[in-house]
Amino acid sequence: MLIVMTWSVGIGAYSVTAKWHRLSDTIGADFVALIVGSIAALVLLRYGAIQRTEYRPKLRVIYVVLMSIGGFMTLVVGALLGYLAGMQDLRDPVIEWDLYLAANSLATAGSIIAGLVYWATWRRLEFAQQLSGKELK
Repeated sequence: MLIVMTWSVGIGAYSVTAKWHRLSDTIGADFVALIVGSIAALVLLRYGAIQRTEYRPKLRVIYVVLMSIGGFMTLVVGALLGYLAGMQDLRDPVIEWDLYLAANSLATAGSIIAGLVYWATWRRLEFAQQLSGKELK
């Protein structure tokens, strides 16, 4: 999660930066990722490949706290920029730039929130060392 979540947040923000997608596309992709991840987790659960654990590495807790703070900050900045720029003349290049920054911030925040929500569903769970009688194929 440490590497993949950071990478996926960057991809979401970069797709807005490169003007390949709009903010709504990145939010939609976050929902699709949550749904696919949830289906994969249900399949793993059905095959007995998930077990409870009490082990919580300190680095993981620090990472989640930092990502939560970063997600909250980008959400606030994006919402504030979008609100303030939306009240101005949208034909002004400076206001257009502010709206672009707002969309980029909100795309980043959406990806962080989606990643943290999915990660929270795996709290105190891990892959089982041995499967419970069924084989994954």
